[in-house]
Amino acid sequence: MFRRRMKDETQMLAFWLLPAPPAREYFRSMIEQLAQRFDAPGFEPHLTLYGTAFDVAHLDALGGMPTPGSVELEIERIAFSEKYTKTLFVQFKQQTRLTELSAAVARALGNENGHELNPHLSLIYKELPNEEKAELARTINLPFDRVRFDAMKAVSTPATIESREEVESWRTVWERSLS
Repeated sequence: MFRRRMKDETQMLAFWLLPAPPAREYFRSMIEQLAQRFDAPGFEPHLTLYGTAFDVAHLDALGGMPTPGSVELEIERIAFSEKYTKTLFVQFKQQTRLTELSAAVARALGNENGHELNPHLSLIYKELPNEEKAELARTINLPFDRVRFDAMKAVSTPATIESREEVESWRTVWERSLS
């Protein structure tokens, strides 16, 4: 008989904000194009709002979460890093409402673990030379300066994400409109 563990330290529960159309389609297309060009994994455009160790009890707590309405964020810049999950990304400006929403998720889960909110939307996950990432960051011109996020999703992910296989193992466990 299969028995599901209550808490699994090898898995994370990531809470995402999803961009609203037309930004959702724009970012999805850009992610797909970069994935094809660099033989990288595809993924849904998202901003990670909160992350915690996976616990089945968290799934029960999600039903009582309030619906806060959509969130609009101002784009700060296109950036890159050495981190696999931040190879190339859109950095958003911090906003009080976003910080409050992240804290509300933590409270709903009874798990205020001090998650550091860094609002960004990744465009590719791939180890690339810094010169190539810098060139990509310089050449990307977004057709908008603000992005509205209108949905939230909880995704089960490996605790560490450093490969295509780990990205492709993500599973949605909960989803909700913010309006």
